[in-house]
Amino acid sequence: MVATTRYLVNGISLAVSSRGPSSRGSAQHHLPVVLLPGTAATAADWDTVAADLSRDRMVHAVDLRGHGDSAWPGEYSIELMARDLVDLLPRLAAEVDVVGHSLGGLVACFSVSVDPGVVRRLVLEDVGVPHPRIPATPARPDGDLGFDWTVVEQIRPEIDTPAPHWRATLSRITTPTLVIGAARRASCRRSTWPSSPHSCGTVAR
Repeated sequence: MVATTRYLVNGISLAVSSRGPSSRGSAQHHLPVVLLPGTAATAADWDTVAADLSRDRMVHAVDLRGHGDSAWPGEYSIELMARDLVDLLPRLAAEVDVVGHSLGGLVACFSVSVDPGVVRRLVLEDVGVPHPRIPATPARPDGDLGFDWTVVEQIRPEIDTPAPHWRATLSRITTPTLVIGAARRASCRRSTWPSSPHSCGTVAR
């Protein structure tokens, strides 16, 4: 059974969908895991993964600010989302593992670099190191969206023209981290990821 709870963090409301094993004792042997989706995605996009993981642990899937059932305050940045996460995680458990996809992974990186807090381990899925690229903000799709389009308008420039702090930010991460990507090559390379205690994974398509 999935329960959605709203937490007041960093001045806004974040919606978290939580589920766990049918037997309470089963979850005692594994830390809870927190799942962070990418841009335009919501906690529901983790449903298949969350259902599998929840067989033996608590799983918390988060709607980032501006997404799904969380607040849409109209002000967005990776740092703001990271501050939201820093406030949220201790409310969920005394210690957690975190999985971040795309934007969710960047938010997790920023979060643990400034405050490792309760995060024991970090998994980054399809998270590129921010580097300058030709700006290309996509056109807004027609119809109603499950997220605030302003998120794209405000955060995409951070991705296209990243602040110079990112290399130092990533270098400060001391949390054991697994980096994976859907590619036929290593998903992190020495030329892009700074020296830090990360594990580098390879996942074939």
